[in-house]
Amino acid sequence: LSAAAYGNEENIRTCLNKTFINYELINVTKVYCNGHESQICSGFVALSHDDKAIILSFRGTNSFTQLLLESSEIACKSQTEVNIGGKVATYFTEIYEQLKAEGIITRVINLIKMYADYELWVTGHSLGGALASLAAAEIASSGLINAQNIKLLTLGQPRTGNWVWAAAMDQILPYYNYRVVNHRDVIVHLPMRFFEGYHHYSTE
Repeated sequence: LSAAAYGNEENIRTCLNKTFINYELINVTKVYCNGHESQICSGFVALSHDDKAIILSFRGTNSFTQLLLESSEIACKSQTEVNIGGKVATYFTEIYEQLKAEGIITRVINLIKMYADYELWVTGHSLGGALASLAAAEIASSGLINAQNIKLLTLGQPRTGNWVWAAAMDQILPYYNYRVVNHRDVIVHLPMRFFEGYHHYSTE
């Protein structure tokens, strides 16, 4: 699902068709990352009726240029306070708010209301993992769905916020909340801990 987010709408449909028997692709949302027209940030919403799951997946960094831009903006901008507590890299919150403004979270919330017995699966790779964590935390804190019914799984996620935020993530999403990493992947070790107190949440 996190890999599918890197494709266009046709690619996403093809991937879902190979993975799920009874699915719906609800929407693909795309924005210019922080207004940079050469960089696209995106996510998609889907349903797997056989699994009784609402799916929210975010695309990650997809070019070296975008990685450099991401690194420079995180270094140059201070962190932003978020509602669950603590602070998150402003680069991540700004992109998340862009996607949210285009309705990606509203669509998920509407589906939660329509399919009250469905789980919510949230995922993303790299940058997408950071966005997925922000989305899962916001939806969990809304109280519209029991945290036990939210599954957050990220791959190669960078450090996203400070230790206060990381602790809040552990508290809000204490059940199915996992970060899959390769210790040789430099992205999962960035930003450095000494830089504004960035910290990973559990469980790795």
